[in-house]
Amino acid sequence: IKWAQRILFCLTFPEFFKQRTPYAKMRLLDLVIKRLSLTRFSMLQAINTIHNRLMVTLQGLSHQLNSNISRTRKITELVAHHNAFVDHFHRSAFLDDKSKRTRGIIIEMLKLAKVVKDEWNNVETFAMLDAAGKIDDSISLINLNVNSMEIEKAFKACENQLSDLLDL
Repeated sequence: IKWAQRILFCLTFPEFFKQRTPYAKMRLLDLVIKRLSLTRFSMLQAINTIHNRLMVTLQGLSHQLNSNISRTRKITELVAHHNAFVDHFHRSAFLDDKSKRTRGIIIEMLKLAKVVKDEWNNVETFAMLDAAGKIDDSISLINLNVNSMEIEKAFKACENQLSDLLDL
């Protein structure tokens, strides 16, 4: 989760997008980076929500474990408290068998972070090649647009499924 947060957080807007005239008519390349950036922000929010949920749960479990340990007088009680902590953590962190679907959706979302990064880099490369006059066809630009729409669609599907499962 931290890896995906870092990847998405470190993406910066390309120079061509920073230097465009405000309120100027948007080119297709501008729309592609805009779509990717909106998807990026939504992904960051969703991933941060998952991270916060896990950290709050871990903090509560740790507090409960510390409280139980301080009242423990026998080693068997200590082992029982520890095992209960580990079991509850597995359930809360989506590591048990019942959470297989939720875990799969979260993993898909994390993989999409890498896809967004790669597509972001493709847009920057395309813009540099286009500025240098090395791109003659518009097919590549149309492919970038289609890719950005597919990424957005895949993320929204993950987000909706996760929202239904976790009541987010």
